[in-house]
Amino acid sequence: MSFKAVLFDLDGTLLNTIEDLAVSTNTVLKKHGFPIHDTESYKYFVGSGIISLIRKALPEAYAGDEKMLERCRREMEEHYSAHWADRTVTYEGIPELLDALTSRKIKISILSNKPDHLARL
Repeated sequence: MSFKAVLFDLDGTLLNTIEDLAVSTNTVLKKHGFPIHDTESYKYFVGSGIISLIRKALPEAYAGDEKMLERCRREMEEHYSAHWADRTVTYEGIPELLDALTSRKIKISILSNKPDHLARL
């Protein structure tokens, strides 16, 4: 079988980003006096973009508050931009896999629902 290209998701496929996402979101929640969540909980909050993540992390009474969601999104992106690599690691074997694909001249593309400027970091 011959492949011309391989597409990857970024978070949870190439990179284990869950801890940095949890810390950044918890930092924003704490700032507003909201309860925070353990890292394990964030595994159920991620996967549908940052607004969905924040909506799930916020107390239920605020999950529909669009102003609060937007405010928390901005603050979370700001914190995450500065701390995205504090705890983020590649999954075992990923660098070798990418090197092998590159050496075979197979094109690689990465898709993400993460905002583009954060995905590029």
